[in-house]
Amino acid sequence: MSEALAQEVGSFGIHVTLVEPGPYGTDWSGASAARTEPLPAYEPVRVARRAGASTRAPQDPRATAAVVLERVDTDAPPLRLFLGTYPYPVVEAAYRKRLDTWQDWRHLASRA
Repeated sequence: MSEALAQEVGSFGIHVTLVEPGPYGTDWSGASAARTEPLPAYEPVRVARRAGASTRAPQDPRATAAVVLERVDTDAPPLRLFLGTYPYPVVEAAYRKRLDTWQDWRHLASRA
């Protein structure tokens, strides 16, 4: 939706940026979180999530304001702005997979 909005309002000089942050050092999943009784079937998912979370260095949320304001003052802002270093390898892998899939099925798509 944001990409469509950017295309629709771009000719009016309005810029749209999707701000895509990585993990922050907050209490989001800590003591302030409300939780239900865990379902045993999801334990492997929880284990994998905890393992992945331990490999990420949380960013300082206070650093975000200055970065976002700098983006606001930019004449030609990007459509997407990743915050922190964590999103880059995740997004690069996802786009690589998308491109590979599209290429794999191009022979079929071109017949339509």
